[in-house]
Amino acid sequence: DHARCERKYALGNAGAREGASRNPAVVREPTRPLDKGTLVHVGLAHHHIALAGAQRGIDTRAAYLLPGEAIRACAARMARQHPAFTSTLSEWAAEARDGLQAYVRAQTGRVYDVLAVEQIVYFAFRGDDGVLYPGTLRLDLIKRTRRGSVYFVDYKSTSRLDHKVRVRYTLSGQIQLQRFLGPQLYPREHAGGTVVIDVIEWPGRGQSEPNIASLQLPPTPSAQQDIVKWYIARRQQIEAGWRQHTDPWDWAPGYDEQVCVSAYAPCDYIDACAQGVLGYLTRGVSP
Repeated sequence: DHARCERKYALGNAGAREGASRNPAVVREPTRPLDKGTLVHVGLAHHHIALAGAQRGIDTRAAYLLPGEAIRACAARMARQHPAFTSTLSEWAAEARDGLQAYVRAQTGRVYDVLAVEQIVYFAFRGDDGVLYPGTLRLDLIKRTRRGSVYFVDYKSTSRLDHKVRVRYTLSGQIQLQRFLGPQLYPREHAGGTVVIDVIEWPGRGQSEPNIASLQLPPTPSAQQDIVKWYIARRQQIEAGWRQHTDPWDWAPGYDEQVCVSAYAPCDYIDACAQGVLGYLTRGVSP
């Protein structure tokens, strides 16, 4: 997914390139929205792995942790990297388990077959210059309903599911790519390129547990027409930057959900993009 963010690609490879003077060594501190979302995402992946095994008569416990255990193990790995956040991460893990349990309860009675979990899809678009521009996309879940329709499911978590959040989901480059690739991968079973977003909305004041919503987003024909051009333009900008030997820090960041927060870990450079190199390096230093 470096190909979807010029700055991430540049900073990630700048160490091997002469003259890359502003590449920051970023060690991101844990943050509640990103890392609690990561923890519940890990739990959901293991939940669907266990469900897929049960549907096929396979006991997955020998190879995979149970969902709650997977959340605790992921939080423990984070705590080893950031010992000062051990108690905070433990708290977030407990909240993530609550989110997982709420999700499982909300799915009661919904029957579907799990086709794939955390599936990597490889694709390539051909530009007007005749060059193939390859890329990858991770799908959280591919499921088939009893009616035979195939859906891509993307997990999201948010503190508030309002209109602005729904619009951001709708226009996300990640979601647009999924909607475009769906009919290519499942031409007969994919219901018009439908992507379902399963959202965990964390409880607010006066609420005791998370709210679960499944969103089927409205059509976006204009964005679908532009998605291939958008992707190719990003790749071409990356390659032009290398050819022109410009400073990678001057390249535009992607600011896209797909690159700033991946499935299991946020981008290593997210703080540097938010604060700039100087702001990152001087963070926590009193004037």
